[in-house]
Amino acid sequence: LMCLFAMKLQNPSAVHFNRGNHESEMTNYQYGFANEVEVKYEKKLMDLMSETFRYLPLAHVLEGQVFVTHAGIPGPEERLWLDWFSKAPDEAAGVLIRKTQVTLEEIEKVDRVVEPNPVENPLVIDFLWGDPKGANGYGPSTRVPMVYTFGPDIVKNFLEANNLKYMLRSHETKSSGHQETVPGLHTVFSAPNYIDRAGNMAAVAVLTNKGGSLSPEFKQFKHQPHPDIPSGAYMPGKSLAPA
Repeated sequence: LMCLFAMKLQNPSAVHFNRGNHESEMTNYQYGFANEVEVKYEKKLMDLMSETFRYLPLAHVLEGQVFVTHAGIPGPEERLWLDWFSKAPDEAAGVLIRKTQVTLEEIEKVDRVVEPNPVENPLVIDFLWGDPKGANGYGPSTRVPMVYTFGPDIVKNFLEANNLKYMLRSHETKSSGHQETVPGLHTVFSAPNYIDRAGNMAAVAVLTNKGGSLSPEFKQFKHQPHPDIPSGAYMPGKSLAPA
């Protein structure tokens, strides 16, 4: 992480980061990053890490063509969730809707320097936690409360409203490391053999300007040996967590 920050300081116009769902206090304490920082350095350093994460951008647009974010796009206008959580996902498609598209200018104005809260800053939650689905419309997500899935029609409407060609996101393990999950949306997952159990390949996206259009190519790679420390060892109650 410090090496990445150093690269950003050295090349500020060429190195860009997006915030993901793991760049939040809740996730860092739940899955052990905060404990690892405390064990290896000191507890107060985690406060600085959290402050840094809050300032990370929620999305980037590459050459006016490609939308890049960690997870999702803007959810429905009326944030209904509990009423639909226990029903079939597609039942909500005609009720959870968005009539007015969110623009890039509106996204740029979002106060991102916050801890994610679905009531106070729903767009932050959408970019950090949302997932695509095969059927049209919105549906309730099972990840965390007040998170939504979105179908190919939602992606198409968002891209067309903002004059974008396609989007790149991550947030979901894919066996080959990448997948065009719905038309115009590519999922790229760069953690091979996720949590030492998934067995997945990983990938990165390389975009090349061909005649003025950014064309994606996906480079796959496998996992490599790492120190003999089990995944999740710093989670609360696990073997390396502080007492």
